[in-house]
Order: sequence, then structure tokens, then C-alpha cells
Amino acid sequence: MQPVLHFVVNNQIITRTDTFVPVRNSRNYLYAEFEFKTEDWAGVSKIALFHNEGNEQISILLGETNTCLIPAEVLTSTSFTVSVVASDMITANAVTIKLYESGYRQGDIPEPPPSLYEQIMNYFDETKATTTGAAKEAESWAHGHADYPDRQKDNAAYYASEAKNAAEKASESVRTAATQAISDISTAKSEATQAVTSEGAKQLKSVTTAGEEKVTSMTQINTEFDTKSSQALNDLQTEKDTAVKNIKELATEKTDEINTAGTSQKNAVNTAGDTKVKAVTDEGNKQKTAIQEVAEPFLSDINRINTMFNLLAYTDKVYSIDIPLWERTQGSAGIKSDDNAGLIALPSTAAEHRQNDYEELPWFKTIDVNAIVDDNGIKKITAVKGDDNFSETGSVDVFVCGLAFYEKWSDLGNGYMRYSRCFTPREGYELNKLAYNLDSTKNPFFLIAKYPLVKGEDGLLHSQPNKRCAFRTSDSATEAISMNDSITHMKKRGKYYSLASFLDNGYIQTTWLLMFGDINSDKTMTGCTGNNFQFIASIESDELHTYFPVTNSQASNIEVGSYVSVGHEYMSGSSRSADRYDKRIHELAFDVKVLKIETLDDNNKAVYLDCDAFSTIHQESGDTQLRCIMSSMHWRTGFNKDVKGRTGSPCPTVAGLTNRRYPIVFQGIEMQLGIYEIMSGFSIITGDNTCEIYGLADATKAVTAPKQNQAGYIKLSEISITSKNTWNYITHLNFKNGYLCAASCGESGSGSSKGCGDAVNLSGSVGDTRELRSFGGLWYWAACGLFCLGLDGGLGSCGWHIGGRLSVNAVLQEG
Repeated sequence: MQPVLHFVVNNQIITRTDTFVPVRNSRNYLYAEFEFKTEDWAGVSKIALFHNEGNEQISILLGETNTCLIPAEVLTSTSFTVSVVASDMITANAVTIKLYESGYRQGDIPEPPPSLYEQIMNYFDETKATTTGAAKEAESWAHGHADYPDRQKDNAAYYASEAKNAAEKASESVRTAATQAISDISTAKSEATQAVTSEGAKQLKSVTTAGEEKVTSMTQINTEFDTKSSQALNDLQTEKDTAVKNIKELATEKTDEINTAGTSQKNAVNTAGDTKVKAVTDEGNKQKTAIQEVAEPFLSDINRINTMFNLLAYTDKVYSIDIPLWERTQGSAGIKSDDNAGLIALPSTAAEHRQNDYEELPWFKTIDVNAIVDDNGIKKITAVKGDDNFSETGSVDVFVCGLAFYEKWSDLGNGYMRYSRCFTPREGYELNKLAYNLDSTKNPFFLIAKYPLVKGEDGLLHSQPNKRCAFRTSDSATEAISMNDSITHMKKRGKYYSLASFLDNGYIQTTWLLMFGDINSDKTMTGCTGNNFQFIASIESDELHTYFPVTNSQASNIEVGSYVSVGHEYMSGSSRSADRYDKRIHELAFDVKVLKIETLDDNNKAVYLDCDAFSTIHQESGDTQLRCIMSSMHWRTGFNKDVKGRTGSPCPTVAGLTNRRYPIVFQGIEMQLGIYEIMSGFSIITGDNTCEIYGLADATKAVTAPKQNQAGYIKLSEISITSKNTWNYITHLNFKNGYLCAASCGESGSGSSKGCGDAVNLSGSVGDTRELRSFGGLWYWAACGLFCLGLDGGLGSCGWHIGGRLSVNAVLQEG
């Protein structure tokens, strides 16, 4: 790899594209190469600007290759910046380059490089020397020169003098012919001189004063030559045939020699320039090939690499959040530190795009893509949103894609733990394993399913928009989502597919903390975690309508845009029941959208639904009336299109962000739609009030009856609680492998307004295994959030309130 930092310039935006790792204190070694993509930079002089950490500027004039040596003065600290300007006045952004520690410890960096003025003057002097040399040589061919003693009798003036001597006896009748012959000599001389000095003229274009000086010099040569030639003409007296023959023979011979010499010099200059251009071009091609070779295993469509790298710009910045420990404070507010300090993120709504500084940082941005993980455990992007072949239907999956990152977790010793993230290698930081493939190769990106699982057109479970979440009812057994059912579902998708891994959920947790700076996620957005209602029709009618009648007070609990089902109660033994598991609860309208709410009369409102018309007349079972009932349901996928940003909720006002009725889109990922998401893994009860948490690392090793330290799984935490079969609010968190997991719950003083405010519910006996139900469901209220875990169902438990999310990240050779 050549020591060249390569920068691509599009209009006023500079992007670094090379992978070279620069080290401090080098000298006359590291180069910067600029590739100007847009026409606005063509044909203008360009100056590279380098700033060290003291903001001292060093300017370097770029030549034809747009490459320069990076000055040693900017290579002595931890970083420097690079920019470029052009005449009249094109500017560009500055790119910060991180410098790694070197082993150099003594001596000083040598003399600084010349100033910009000195560079121009040096360039002038070089050009002057080149042009002067060409002029001397041309002069030697014209009338001799002290630097060319061998041409004292081998020049145009000498041969003209000889012609004069030979022509002393010529008659007046040959004057006209002789004049034409000397004119031929003059023309030949001019053409030769022009060839010799053409390269000098090119160089003189950028230093006009020097060029004019040399042109003047050449004019003087012409004048001297013309004077002597005219004198020879006035004295010509020789015979016509002899004079013409002698002059033409001599002129032809010498002109050939001059042309040969001039062409040789011109070719030498051109060859040197071509060699230089070729060297730069070859190096650029090498770098391009290197990038493609690195990217090709990860991108099934190599053309998409340009989109990826244009988005995923690198930086040496570090973003940190200091999280309070329970022993210090029972509060939830963290402290943003390092480059994260001062950044603000506010979730948007359906009506307002609110301030989110992270949207302007390329390394935090995400895009939507189609992707797969093949049977070799290699993740591949197959299309980027905006491509003709990008799809949200059929057999594809939609993922959120972002820049791979490094992270570090440290105890500050002052009652705070610090989570830090950066995007280039740094001592003490580990690359988050979302970037890994099975063979331990690493991607420059990560992939997380954009949507909870839905049933696709091919009958398999996918990540797609505008569909009902997959869950189990008495009429949808093929959509049952449990830990054990998922093993079968995911094998149908491919060898390395699984439910969401601890890595997927961990990204959401840690990015949330960095952006919002608070471990209690309910203070920012609550998701659909308190939207549980079932209302009997307030007006019973056999007329067909697309609305469901409710009382005025009931209507205040229903949000336009949310989803409901309409059906009838059913008999369970001798009693009426309305469990959403039963298909009869959904028989008139299954998980349909609320379109609007209008007044029916003084006491009732009509809730209009996106469905076929139905009546609200009751059914009968013996003497029991089975009433028409409307039940709240989960949101369907695809609601993010109604949010003015990639982070927020589809609520009309800011108040809706925390009223527990609206789902969340975070960094483009839809979550908390009113349904639990099972994380791939399990918990196992190890004592009266303790359990261990394991995450699936290798999808091919998923089993339905796992044990402690099961192969293919990673131990994430040990949890202690105060009481079983109830919610225990978390007081301590443990961070391992990119995932934040509860460690201690239910201690004195804990609650929904203390610490993270999330809870764990554990049930069962020693040795029992439990599903890892994350984030919360439709009616668990304050217990829900980023760190919530429902550990009260066996690995085969499923129901209408339990869903999941696809993952391609269980490809780790661990556990």
C-alpha cells in the first residue's frame, strides 16, 4: 500500500476514500492526492490547505497531478485537517485525519516547507531555468553560444557568413532567389525554435511574467539573426546556381539537426510528464481495485459500493455517554461527553420534524437496503433504496444499514459508567460484532431488520412494510412466534437466519443512550405499551356500516391511525370470553386501521375502520348473548412513512410521544408496535430468585432444550430479583458483547421513575428455561422499555401478544 491519502472532491464536499493508517512524526513520506469529480474545479489553480491542531495553516500549490507531499508540521499531533481551495474562490469542507502514536521520541521535525509564495517563486525559477536552457540552445543554433563551443562553426549565422563569402561575386539577378532561400532558413529556424521552447511555453502559462521574459529573449535572437541575414543578402554577389545550391544544402542539413534536437527535447519532456501521470493513474487504479476486492465479498452488486462509501464517511471523533450507577443516584439522566457533548436529539412526529443533530452526522445515518446472509455466513447487500431493483414485497427483506463501529465500556470510578463509540480503530476499543461474518471477515456496515416479522407472499416470515405482525391465534398457527417455533421458521429462510440477536437489540440500546442521554427511555418515547382496550358496541344494529359505535368517553382512548379488531365474544366453558387468541374476536375485521372518529349523537361516536361493512348485532349461545366487541391491536408495519424523520412516532403532537399509544421508529427501525419481540436465546433459572441470560451466537446451533453454557450461545448476564411472578424494577445493568442486560432488580427504592425504570418478570423453578421477551407488549405499561425482559414463558410459549424480528447476525464462532 502506497503512503497516499486519497480524497475525492465533489463540488465543495471532500471525502476520504483510502484505508491507509497514518502515524505521527513522518517526514517526506506521506502524500495527499485529490480527485476532482466536478467541472467547477477544471482548469483552475488549486491549493491544498493543511491545519495542525494549533490551527496553523500550511498551503501547498497543487500541480497537474493534484498530488502533494503532506507537510511534516501537521504530522506531530493526534490529528490534522485537510481542505482545498481554488481561484475566485472555490472552497471545500475540511476532513479530519487521525494520526496514530509513533515510536519516534527524539529530535525535532526539520525545517518547515516553503511558504506558498516561496513555492510559486521556486516554480518560477525552475521554469525560468528550463526556458533559459532552451533559449541558449536555440541561440547556439542561431549564431553560437559560449556554453556550446562545438557550434562556433556549426550554426545558422556561420553558414550565413559563409554564404556571404561565397556570394561576393554573385550578380544582381540572383538576389531575389537568394532572398527566398534565406527566408526558408528563417522559417526552418523559427519552427525548430518553437519546437524546442514549446514545453517552456506550456509551463510559462501559469507564470506569465517569466514567459514574457523568455519570449522577449527569443525575439532578440530573431532580430540578431535577421540583421545578419539581411547584411548577407545586401552583399550577395555570387552566381545564382552555386549560391542557391550551397545555401539550400546547408540549410536543409542544419534544419534537420535542429528539428532532431528540438523533437528529442520535446519528447523527453512529454515522456517525463506521461510517466508521472501514468504513475499516479496506476496508483489510483490500484487503490480502486483494492477497495473493490475488500468490498466484493460483502456486496452482491459491486456498483452499490459507491453509494455505501459516499454515505458512510469516516471520522476519528469519539461519542460518549456517562451513565449513572444506582449507588450514586437513582436518577436516569446521563452526561454526554467527548464529541457527543452538546449534541441534541428530539424525536419527530407526524406533524413536525424536530431537531436531531445526529441526522447530520454521516456515521450515525442509516439507509434502507435489501440484504441476505448466505449459507456461508456472509452478509450481502443486494439493493439500496432508490435502486430499480430495491423491493419491499415478494421474498425480499428490508434492513436498516449503517456504518460499523467500535465501542468501549469503562468504569469512571466516580459513580458513572461510560459507553463510548468511535468509527476508526482506537486503542481499547472493540469492533462491534454486528460487522462480523462467519469466517471472521468484517464488513464496513451493519444490518438490522427494519420491521418486526410479517408473513410474506411466499408464506415465509420476512421484514416487510404494510403488513400485520406475525403472531399466533387459533386461526394462524403458521405464524406462531416462540423461541422454539422460530428455529423451524428461520431454517426455512436460510442456514444463518434467526430471531433478533443480542447484537441487534444492543445497537438500539446503546445508540438510544448516545442520542437521548437518558437510561429511562420512557422519558423520550414510550412506544405502544399502554393501549389495551376492549369495548362492547354502544349501539347494537343489524345495519351494515364501516364504523364501530363507542361511548364518548371510550372514544377518548382511541387514536386515529391505530389498529383494532372487531368480532364477537365466545363461550369458554360456561362464561363469555374475549381473549384475542380466539379467531372469533377478529371475525368481522382483523387488525384494521382506524380512519377517523365522528359524532353519532350526544352520547356516542363512530370509529370508522378500513374494512368491509359489518353489523353490531349480537350472537347467541343458548341463553347467553355474545356481544359485538372491538379490541385494540398492534400497529401494522410501515408506519414510519408517516413520521417526519427516521426517529420519532406517528403521533400528531409531541404529547403523543409518551402517551403509550404510538409505536416508535428509531434510526429507521420500527419497534414497540404493541407486541413483544422475542430475542434469540434463553434464560435458565439457577436459584430461588436468580437466573442466567444466554444469547444465540451461531444460528446453526440453536436448540429447543438448551442448558447452562450451551454451545452456540454466549452468557450475557446473571440476574437477581426480589420476587417471582411480578415485575421487579431494574437497579443495575451489565454490559457484555454490545448488549445491556439487567443484573439486579427489585431493590429497595426501585420503581418506574427510578434508574432506567424498566422491569424484569421471572417465573418458574430451578432448571426451567424461559424465552427472552424484549421491549414490552400492549398492556405492560411502565415495566416496558429498552431493558425490559419478560422471563415468564417457556421456550415454546406463543400468543397474539408475542412476535419477533429477523436477524442475520447470529454468525459468530463463539459460545
